[in-house]
Amino acid sequence: MNNNVETNKLKEYIDYVVGMIFISEQSFLLYKSIGLDAGKINSEGAGSAYFYIQEALKNQFILGITKLFEIPHPKYETINIPATINLIDENASRLEIRNHDKIESFMKKVEKSAYWLKDGSDEIKIHALMRSCRESIPKHDDDAIMKLKYVRDKMIAHNQKIDIEVVSLPAWGEMLEAIKYAKEFVTVIGYSFLDTAYRVGKGGKLDSEWGEDFVLTVDAEMNVNGFERILKAGLDKWREHSIR
Repeated sequence: MNNNVETNKLKEYIDYVVGMIFISEQSFLLYKSIGLDAGKINSEGAGSAYFYIQEALKNQFILGITKLFEIPHPKYETINIPATINLIDENASRLEIRNHDKIESFMKKVEKSAYWLKDGSDEIKIHALMRSCRESIPKHDDDAIMKLKYVRDKMIAHNQKIDIEVVSLPAWGEMLEAIKYAKEFVTVIGYSFLDTAYRVGKGGKLDSEWGEDFVLTVDAEMNVNGFERILKAGLDKWREHSIR
């Protein structure tokens, strides 16, 4: 691996983004797990206790997504996906593409092949890739992102009372699409510049193409399985206490 300053900085940014994807996705999966067991939880009289856990997980999920797509601040360093795109674009002449086939495959996948110059220099190809990423990223003024930022700023960060009926959260599907983009972004950047695979095939084997599972999604799902065992044990204890 090329140990130049730009590559190390890029690795630092991608590590942070990957960590935020993991936190966001795990929060969603835990939230979903509690929701699927809501009937059982409520029948045991434990609904109020788990409601607050769900609220904390929902807030963490919202914070995670908004951090991933926040516009970089002009006065202090911001580490997220838009900032990573800027970093790569600004250092295109000093970065080395390690896997041209993966980038070309990605450009075809997102229907941006017209930007790709097969015989162009790495610098030209990097600018083309970043142009594609900028056009595909969930924008800060998209309805879903705007709603999440509003809820974060007013209710989570500043504890203001807002009418949640008027400013309803986006559908979970819209929010998960943002996470899906983030996974694809770090996958192509990891393959292209860092010799790092963030997706695996079935059974955890590295796939010859993009792979089917994001590596940390597998970890998050394992943690949810552990949480569900704790939830079951907790409900058993709750029942014992209620009987006494």
